[in-house]
Amino acid sequence: MWLYEHYKGVFPAGLSNESRQSPVPGIDGSLSTVTSIGGPQYDENMAYYQNLRLSGKDFWLYYCNNPTDKHLNRYISYPLSDSRLTPWMVASAGGNGFLHWGWNIWTDPYNNYAPLDTFNGRMDGDFYLVRPDKATNGVYDSVRSEALLAGIQDYELLHQLSATKPVLARALIGSLISGTTAFSTSGAAADQRHKQILDALASPAPDAVFPFADDFGPDKDAAWRTARGSWSAAGDGGYVQGDANSGWDVVAGLTGRAYQDVSASVDLRITGVRPDGGDTNWAGMVVRNQNPTESQTGYLVALRNNGEVFVNRSGVPLASATVPGYAPGQTVSLRVSAQGGTITVYAGAVQLLTVTDQGYPVGGFGLATGGASARFEHVRLDPGTDPAQNAAVTTSSTYEGDGWSTAALTDGRRGLATGTNGWSSNTTVNADHSEWAQLDLGSTRRISRVDLHPRADGPAAGKGFPVDFTIQVSADGSTWSTVADRKNYPKPSDASVQTFPFQPADVRFVRVTGTRLGTDPNGHYRMQLAEIEAAGGELAVNRPVQASSSAGPYSWRPAAVNDGVANSTLDHSMGWSSARSAGAVANEWVTVDLQGPSLVSRVSLTPRTDGANTGLGFPVDYTVQVSADGSTWSTVATRTGTPRPGAAPQVLTFAPTTARYVKVTGTRLSADQFGDHYLQLGELGVS
Repeated sequence: MWLYEHYKGVFPAGLSNESRQSPVPGIDGSLSTVTSIGGPQYDENMAYYQNLRLSGKDFWLYYCNNPTDKHLNRYISYPLSDSRLTPWMVASAGGNGFLHWGWNIWTDPYNNYAPLDTFNGRMDGDFYLVRPDKATNGVYDSVRSEALLAGIQDYELLHQLSATKPVLARALIGSLISGTTAFSTSGAAADQRHKQILDALASPAPDAVFPFADDFGPDKDAAWRTARGSWSAAGDGGYVQGDANSGWDVVAGLTGRAYQDVSASVDLRITGVRPDGGDTNWAGMVVRNQNPTESQTGYLVALRNNGEVFVNRSGVPLASATVPGYAPGQTVSLRVSAQGGTITVYAGAVQLLTVTDQGYPVGGFGLATGGASARFEHVRLDPGTDPAQNAAVTTSSTYEGDGWSTAALTDGRRGLATGTNGWSSNTTVNADHSEWAQLDLGSTRRISRVDLHPRADGPAAGKGFPVDFTIQVSADGSTWSTVADRKNYPKPSDASVQTFPFQPADVRFVRVTGTRLGTDPNGHYRMQLAEIEAAGGELAVNRPVQASSSAGPYSWRPAAVNDGVANSTLDHSMGWSSARSAGAVANEWVTVDLQGPSLVSRVSLTPRTDGANTGLGFPVDYTVQVSADGSTWSTVATRTGTPRPGAAPQVLTFAPTTARYVKVTGTRLSADQFGDHYLQLGELGVS
């Protein structure tokens, strides 16, 4: 250590680096660069190295004759994709360098550095990537060296993309690498990501956003990837990690998605704990992790079975609080709002804690357990696509208790059964009167629809919904425009959303005023809503989808056509494909339900974007139709003789019309790479 300290004294800006098998804190603190072998040594000390990186040190990974397990390395016997993905793994860890043994070690350090026979001698790929060409004083290249070079070029392109579209860059990394031992071995997949990076750099489109909702229904856990634990989804609405003894870094991560500013929530229940630690063991979520299946990066927000909720960053405790009235095994609606460097945590509608930290500005999302088994339900991720989520709420009156609160009106939960019912007024309950709720979106946003969600608690669903009401919007909170005025509105028979479209407007404030109220289950006059949402721009993401047929079940499933993932990934989300057609002439269709009347004037169809196959399966002849009821259709666009497109969305515009359903029908199909005819769309957008 004294040597490095002396070196720093002489050369304050000097660079220093040293690789080793395990951390040496006394030396690492004196180095400008810390380097870890990219195997179990890094996994076991990930938090240590990440905290050094966050303190300002350069961070490198190192491969040599170690690791020799499921981690990446460049051995001849390993898949060639390992060499290509090595710089990707550096990028996934937030590193900025790679040290490798070796490029041209042509002597044997174990035999007095005797020359090696690089052509006929024993070789495993450890000592050298290239061989000497004595005749030209040059080298003979190798496919492993070329693959590593391609990966270095990918790294530089990712670096450029991260400067303008950090969310998309991180999502593309996560689509190939979900953990240090969980990654793609497909060279074609790496080539496809390379092209997707180039397309993204050339595109003027803004950074990606990935709104997400999962109730673990028929698609079960199609969107999730795991590296440890015993995860299962039976299609009954829950995702279960069933092994309480599986350790403290057990994460199911979303692949191909990433988040910057986001509101994330999940209902979770701890079902068992391992003996060591007992009720201090935990379950929760990881926000902005660098690899989807790890909890030692990003922010771990978790619930212990004693009621404590804590936030850790790479093993460093940032804050903790206690859920009021918690009982072991209780279901808790855990919600996190990560906005810039501010992280706010809620249990139901109760704000528990707020921390400020700049360590991880962008990353993935995962569900996690530590020494516990748990059940997760109702995952919701909103990266700002609902302008009303987390909006400040003021009301004419409020009942705070039994799951009702003003904060619950914009918590994104829509009155789910755990912890939050929504908002209820609380004055003059024995006589009809007026009540109102007002939202401050925080800044001016362009919206064209307001959604009112009725209370959703079983037999009481729909009660308290106003009979006469107005919806008004304002840019300044003083001058208001009425965008909806309803009289004798029927009580919603269930918890289905009630939508109110209008011409797009730039607004900051939304006010709903009930001038004639309904009654709650006790016969009291109250205005009760589970949620107020605002929509503008993209309307189709994560809405219900139906299709004429499907090549499913996972990568090509119908739900993938509007899941927000436009970069096709074979093992994750390709989009939707019809079943194989007998020929080019067909009648294949996909319909999205916007879940209420919406003012629409634009449909975008993104082709499949998987490298050389980009644009295959896109329909040659097709129509776009809209409907108010799903039965009577009006054609708003027709295209014939469409050539094979590139990666850019094909945009169709038409006169604004109010509709709930949008259908795309292919009547003449193109062939895929095998000559078979399908209707294939990477993503369907409506606005």
